[in-house]
Parts: sequence; structure tokens; C-alpha cells
Amino acid sequence: MAILSGTPGPSASSSSSGEDAGAQRFAAGGGTGTAAAGQVYMGTPQVRAEGHGFIAGQPIKMGLNEAYSLFNGFSGKQVRDFVNKGIVAGQLQEDAGFMEAKALWKKLVDASAGLTAAKQNVTPMDVLDSYLSSGPLGAAGRTGSGSVWQTQYRGGRKFLVNSQTGEVKYQGPQFETTYSKTIDLTDPTTAKAIATSLFQQLMHRDPGKGEMGQFASALTNAEQNSPVVTNTTTEYDMNTGEAIGQTNKSTGGFGADAKQYLATQQIKGNKEYGAIQAATTYQNALESAIFNNPYGGIG
Repeated sequence: MAILSGTPGPSASSSSSGEDAGAQRFAAGGGTGTAAAGQVYMGTPQVRAEGHGFIAGQPIKMGLNEAYSLFNGFSGKQVRDFVNKGIVAGQLQEDAGFMEAKALWKKLVDASAGLTAAKQNVTPMDVLDSYLSSGPLGAAGRTGSGSVWQTQYRGGRKFLVNSQTGEVKYQGPQFETTYSKTIDLTDPTTAKAIATSLFQQLMHRDPGKGEMGQFASALTNAEQNSPVVTNTTTEYDMNTGEAIGQTNKSTGGFGADAKQYLATQQIKGNKEYGAIQAATTYQNALESAIFNNPYGGIG
């Protein structure tokens, strides 16, 4: 009998009358006779037969109302187990509780009743198992081929596809982030403009041929070691798996301020820059002494 472990239901009898005892137990729910409207298949118990060990008893069926109320007899652990199984099967949300679980049980009972009327022995838990990728076949019968829900990957994302109904269930994730690295190299014209501007400010001349090459080489090396990292996060619809939104965030790279700083440090490492600074400092001091001396200066 495929029913939640510990769920109140039929059990093996210790005598040859076990089959009758099982039938009497569920007589109020519709008996164990042939399928009838409003009956639900609840499994086939194993009964002890003298000299034969355990054998399959009569299929047990009960009325819809009794099958509905069966959930009220679940223990706390049985309810939790049922909720967990419903979540894994994708039929309950992660915050589901007793009320949501009871509603799901009713849906499973209704599905089982419909299959019972069609002379298919499928319990409510068989129906739930059909939604599990590793569960047994439910309405399809047991062919040994595994679940009717088969895993497929489309565009690198996981889906469950019901081989009988064609229903597709997206398995997530809801958000997916990809990373990419790019190196943004400064074009020669821009590099020349940066170097020329700073040389004119600090050295009062244009850069020489070798000096321009040194700066270009240092800049290329710095940019190659500072790639732009772009994180692209895509949000997917949890029902269809279709992309519904995308955001991009970039970090790293070698910005304009960094290029200015690199060029400045290149120039300051030049011996000529030190001489120019010393001469400029001396000249500024001399001019200050002349123009700011109240007793002298140019008259």
C-alpha cells in the first residue's frame, strides 16, 4: 500500500481472517468491493494466510468523506513528513502548514477517486509520488521505467517534464548570476593626450619618444592587471522558467584618475623632474625675497 509511513490505514492481520478484518475496518467508507463512484483506492494490504505466509489481500477502497477525514488522524510527525514531501514534489510552498497540507490531501484524494472510478488502483500518495523525480509511477501504472517526471536541461537550466501530460515545471534557480572579465585598454590617442598634458604641467615640455613609450607600456600593463568584472544577474519566472529581468554591476578596471596618477608617478621618477623642482623652488624663494622685502626690491 503506497501511503505515507505511519498514516492510519490497513495493516497485516495475524490470522487468515485478516482480509475480512481489513475490509470491515473500511466498510464505512465504501467497502472493498468493486470500484464505485465516490470511492478512493487506499492500497492492497498484505495478509497472513496459513501455510502461505503473507499474500495480497483485497484492494481497500473507502468513501470520499472518510478519505478526506483520514488526514485529521495524522500525527504531528506524519503531517510534517507529508508537508516535506509536498514541498519536494513542488505542490506546497516552503511555509506551508496544516491547512495547506490538508487542502493538498483533498486534491490528492479527488485525483485518486477519479482514477479509482476508471478502474486504476492509484492511492492519493501514488498521485503525489508522480510529482517526484525519483518517485514511482502514479496514474500511468508501474512499468519499471521510473517516474513520469523526467529531468531535462534547457539552456543549462533544469526542468521537470511530465512524459504523460507534457506539463513542464521549472526547477530554478529564481536568480542566476554570471561573471565576465574584460580588459579595457586605452587607445593610443588618449594615452598620448594624458602624457602630453602632464608633461607640460610638470616638466614644461612635451614627452620625448622614449618617455611616451615608457608610459604606454606601464599603462597597458596596469590595465591588463585590472580587468573589469561584470556580474549579470538574471531573474526567471518560477512557473515558466522564462527570463523576466536582468541587472548588471561592474567593478574593477583602470579609471581616469588611476591613469593620471600613473603618468604623474612616471614623470616624478625622472631625474629631470627633480632638477626642475629644485630650480623652481629656488626661483620662487628668490622672487618672494625680492618682491616681499619692504626695504628692498625693484624700485
